[in-house]
Amino acid sequence: AAAITLDGATFSNVQEPLTLDSNRGITVGAGGAWFIARYYVPTVIAAPVTGPGSVSITRNSNAVTFSNPANDYAGDTILGADGLGYWTDLNAHGVLRLGADEVIPHGAGKGRLYFNSFSRGILDLNGKTETVNTVAANGDLCVSNSAATPGVLKVGADDGDITVSGEIQAGASIEK
Repeated sequence: AAAITLDGATFSNVQEPLTLDSNRGITVGAGGAWFIARYYVPTVIAAPVTGPGSVSITRNSNAVTFSNPANDYAGDTILGADGLGYWTDLNAHGVLRLGADEVIPHGAGKGRLYFNSFSRGILDLNGKTETVNTVAANGDLCVSNSAATPGVLKVGADDGDITVSGEIQAGASIEK
């Protein structure tokens, strides 16, 4: 199946769960891409995400799940973005749920994990292990774990750093 190119564009479900199969692929252009899970149903990205741009998880009503360890986009991963199609409700969050270990790119030339504005950005480890270069936040970060097994966020790949405050919920941990 053909790959999808997003360059300053949004990928979203509309009232039904949406899964993008692993045989598709998404190329993120320099203008970035926004991913949304609307109407209280999930969006699952099993396809590899590649390209020079950043990936934003827009605040809305459900989680966007990334489940492909081959993701290698170069830009930041931004959680809780007020991008294209965001929901203005104060209780809306931009939730990225991990569907596999190591789905956020890290290492030389890769971006940071960025939590946007006062707990609207949430990383749900979902019992997985994730390594990132740097963690930054505009406001507080929130790291959660919806699975029965513990989840671990490892910070500091490529000599990255973490200098934030926020909430680490039960079953989740951060290592440097």
